[in-house]
Amino acid sequence: MQFQDKIQNGVRYLLDGGHTDLARWLLEKMLGDFPDLAEAHFELAQLAHADGDDAYAERHFRQATELARHDAKIQKGLGDFLYVVHQQPQAALEQYKTALALQPDNIETLLTMAHLHVSLHHFDDAADYYRKVLAQDPGHAEARQILDKLTTRKTSPCPDDCSSDQCYAAAGQLLGNGRHEEAMDALNQTLAIDPGHAMAHNDLGVLCFEKGDMENANKHYERAAELAPDNITIQKNLGDFYYFQRGDVQSALKKYVQVLTHAPEDTEVLINTGHICMALNQVDDARVFFQRVLEIEPWHQDADALLQQLDPPAAVTQTSSEPSVDLYAAAVEKSGLGDAPGAIGDLALLVSQDPSHALAFNDLGVLHYEQGNKDEALRCYEQAARLQPENTIFLKNLADFYFVEQGRVEDALKAYIRILEMDREDVDCLMAAGTICLAVNQPADARTFFERVLQIEPWHTQAGEQLHQLDGGGLPSAAPEACGRMAP
Repeated sequence: MQFQDKIQNGVRYLLDGGHTDLARWLLEKMLGDFPDLAEAHFELAQLAHADGDDAYAERHFRQATELARHDAKIQKGLGDFLYVVHQQPQAALEQYKTALALQPDNIETLLTMAHLHVSLHHFDDAADYYRKVLAQDPGHAEARQILDKLTTRKTSPCPDDCSSDQCYAAAGQLLGNGRHEEAMDALNQTLAIDPGHAMAHNDLGVLCFEKGDMENANKHYERAAELAPDNITIQKNLGDFYYFQRGDVQSALKKYVQVLTHAPEDTEVLINTGHICMALNQVDDARVFFQRVLEIEPWHQDADALLQQLDPPAAVTQTSSEPSVDLYAAAVEKSGLGDAPGAIGDLALLVSQDPSHALAFNDLGVLHYEQGNKDEALRCYEQAARLQPENTIFLKNLADFYFVEQGRVEDALKAYIRILEMDREDVDCLMAAGTICLAVNQPADARTFFERVLQIEPWHTQAGEQLHQLDGGGLPSAAPEACGRMAP
């Protein structure tokens, strides 16, 4: 027995005893002296994969296959690694074909090939491989069961004479019913009729991604983006794939910028773009994107937290001998006595000393609004909501201002929905949301909000009147009555 054979026997002894760390150490030492031992590379690759060191594992799997081109087990091992770890079905298929060329009757490899073709929707190829399994083992229950399903399945989910749009619509219905495999068939048939159908490519990209077929997901996403450069959803999907799946920040950034030229208020894309700028150490650019998110949604917690990372708040310094609690109490007292200018002065001094005092900003916004200083009111409302995004009073004041004063119905509705996520029985917010739905001609949604109000407060007159109006009663709708609430 040669020396290296003795070492490999020792390695197997260690593995049988569960001493994997020692076995790995011994294999590395052995390959230092005998670098051309394919079996040692193969075993080391398996151990590295078990330890989660997949980059190291792949290197040794590939070295093993180069050194043992005629070893079917080693060739199949690389195929398993490519399929399971890297989720590269096409590359795995080629590797399995190499293994089968060396050992064409290996049932395990034949069965793996069959399953892989099913996952790729190559059903005819899959059936051929299941038949090869059954030729070797006629009693193989799994191969028989799947082959029967393949031979009895419909050849197509769409009629032969349907158009690409009809076929795509059928795919949508199948997806809605949770029949993803058949939906993929319909999408593939859509592309067989019209290879330039961008949405079919996009949806196939999504389904391939869900199945773990990243190669085909990438292919379909890129083709969809090429065919529909102005489609925001398609470009966004490709940008997300580049960023989150491939880690290709430069390509992702290009796609996100392309999306923002068409949808400059897409907060999700703005956040992702800001993240990328941070990763590229472009701090000033990142700050611009996060600030833009807060301009659109002042209550956006992630954007606020990210800005805090970029610009940690300076320590608060007390420039007045009067504590902040006394300043706030003085402002409340002056407001109660009708001295709005005096209250505004105290609150302005307070927020200059303590820029994190959300309550002061809110009350300052209310007082400015009452005095007709609407620009200042908006600035204060937004800052209060930014500092305390969970405070429903602050959010209501901001939402009411957006709706009543500025007509920003979408922004107002976002804020109201945000409040309802925290308090589903907020009657004021339900009424406001229903009124907005009327304003944007969504009577069914408005009805849902008003009916919910009556479930909570059956005596609510205004909700009853709004429902009467929806039923043809002709009563006028009403906007929120106020744009300012002092916090208790």
